[in-house]
Amino acid sequence: MGIMQKIKGKAERAAGAAKREVGKHTDNPNLVAEGNAEQRRGENREAIENAGQRAKAAGEIVKGKVKGAVGAITGDTATEVEGKMEATKGKMRQRSSHA
Repeated sequence: MGIMQKIKGKAERAAGAAKREVGKHTDNPNLVAEGNAEQRRGENREAIENAGQRAKAAGEIVKGKVKGAVGAITGDTATEVEGKMEATKGKMRQRSSHA
């Protein structure tokens, strides 16, 4: 999944909106309905991808914090830093999934 799903979602939303507008201007209720449905599919695709990214981010944050704590307790500076970096990566992913 990933970026391709977001792109597909945005494309579906745009195509759906275009269909809907054409349907409105040509008095074609079927095209309006098709456009609405396609737009919703795109929104759903994006929402699913964002939820997946947030879940992955949460896992990275927890894993990073645990790794950082283990590194701090054992005096292993490299592990501690790796953990902090992983937690930061998770936080960045979390922020980007809200965009």
